[in-house]
Amino acid sequence: MNRQPSEANHVHSRVFTAILGSSKQWTYRNHPVRFAREILGFEPDANQARVLSVDAQRVILACHRQFGKSTTAAVKAIHHAVQSPDSTTIIVAPTLRQGGLLLDTIHRFARKLDLEIKPDKYNRPALVLPNHARVIAVPSEEHNIRGFSAVSLLLIDEAARVPDEVWSAVLPMVSTVDGAVWLMSTPAGKRGFFAGMWFNGDTKWNRIRATADQSTRISAAVLEDQRNSLSKRQFAQDYLCEFGDFEDQVFRTASVEQAFRKDVDPLTITRGWRRDVHHPRATDFGFYVGLDLAKSHDYTAIVILELHTWENGWVNTATLERLTDTTLRVRHLERMKDRPYTEVLNRLSEIVNFLGQRTVVMADATGLGAPFIDFLRASTLRLRNDAPNRAPCEIPARENQYRQHGYLLPVTIIASGTAGSTGKGGYNVPKVDLIETLDRMLEAGRLEVSANLAEAETLKGELLSLRRKGNTYEPHSSLVHDDLLMSLALAAWRVSRYRKDRLQPPPDVYKRRA
Repeated sequence: MNRQPSEANHVHSRVFTAILGSSKQWTYRNHPVRFAREILGFEPDANQARVLSVDAQRVILACHRQFGKSTTAAVKAIHHAVQSPDSTTIIVAPTLRQGGLLLDTIHRFARKLDLEIKPDKYNRPALVLPNHARVIAVPSEEHNIRGFSAVSLLLIDEAARVPDEVWSAVLPMVSTVDGAVWLMSTPAGKRGFFAGMWFNGDTKWNRIRATADQSTRISAAVLEDQRNSLSKRQFAQDYLCEFGDFEDQVFRTASVEQAFRKDVDPLTITRGWRRDVHHPRATDFGFYVGLDLAKSHDYTAIVILELHTWENGWVNTATLERLTDTTLRVRHLERMKDRPYTEVLNRLSEIVNFLGQRTVVMADATGLGAPFIDFLRASTLRLRNDAPNRAPCEIPARENQYRQHGYLLPVTIIASGTAGSTGKGGYNVPKVDLIETLDRMLEAGRLEVSANLAEAETLKGELLSLRRKGNTYEPHSSLVHDDLLMSLALAAWRVSRYRKDRLQPPPDVYKRRA
């Protein structure tokens, strides 16, 4: 005998309550893998179980092709919806058809729960559970997806192929309820918000990389066949989850990766002077500080490079002198947002006083930087800018003034032309010169960055995100900044001008192994 609708709703409600309203509700609430196995009849493999077990509000999954991410996303969505009455889950995919297919998978799981699923009269495609939880698939079109709010779970499938403007439109949907955000995709190079969020160094995000060689879903024979059939770069992207280089990428990934080293210690900057760097015989600048001032929504960034010289194991055959080599070590990275000039000045004063007279400050004087340079010159900060090419011990102290503790070099970044003096103690430098100098140092292995720095991953993301766009260089996404990169480029350019001889190896004719 057929039940009346009210009786059917009562039965479905009772079944629904029995699933997560019973004495076992906390077991399933906190164990989505067990929920998938025992309630949905889905057996996740080890990688899928690892993803489902993550208890975090922000998750990025970089996974291989055929990972089963849509099914994994469907399990996450139904588990969340069942335990969250009156909630809203939004699914975003590159096309509405893909979002609809994921919604169909969720619908099949819901039928296994013996739940009556209703359509949402306001949204298509969408479904409504008996606890009034809604799951809605939206198109990847910025102008068609605004209007949702209080979203408790935002799932973006194939996020690497969803436009940046869509990400900007959907992210505010979770703000009022601190909803969870899950980005799931196979990488598609270092472009777009997916790569930007992967590399931006934000510790709120839980990053998971699932490669095909870890999977039980793809046999070794099939994987080897794919390796032989695809280009090296395509296989690395699709099955090893590598964010591969692109033709317009400025810095090679291999060069950037090798520059970040765990054996380079960060500087611990304290108040007061470092007496050990005030040696009267000091004849070389030891520290180069790059300062890039905030513009618009950017950060003010400070980078400290140390000129590090060491014996390289060779001997001058004529003099028997042991030869040395030089690298630049990035030992401090710092970003400041929405800070007034006075705070930036105070921080710069702490750094200069700590590093001592062997310090050169390369300050960006472009645009808003010009009045800040005037502000620096008018301050009591112990920098001077009247001897750009003389070593510290050769700079005479001025009468009745503080002992000088460094040297200020303003740099105006220009679009084209050649580098040259401004006649006011500074330089005009084309941006291409700054970037190419940094590129040469990375390729030559002259640059070492302390991987122990808090902002190390942020700098790495900026380096890997930079793209050639005609005659200019810009980050691949508006979500990625370039403040640390430009500060580093300013400091590196100055070293290349002042200590070019130190960065060149001695000719083979003059050396032999020690």
